[in-house]
Amino acid sequence: MSDTCYACGQDLPLPEEPPYGSVVLDSDGDAWQNRGGPDGWACIVDTAEFTNISWARLNRSFRPLKVVHLAPVGV
Repeated sequence: MSDTCYACGQDLPLPEEPPYGSVVLDSDGDAWQNRGGPDGWACIVDTAEFTNISWARLNRSFRPLKVVHLAPVGV
């Protein structure tokens, strides 16, 4: 899966999704945790909860993302 660069129009590869339990920071500094399976990625900002966000949507809407905790695979 890829996304398109707004500046040049070229396809950008979607980064590999970190495993279940991993945490990333978005461009606003908000933390998102991979809850796995159908629960997807979740974040709580100012008492508003965002859940069931796909990795692709998270990248399209909030990049750049920075991995701050890479969970071990299979845990």
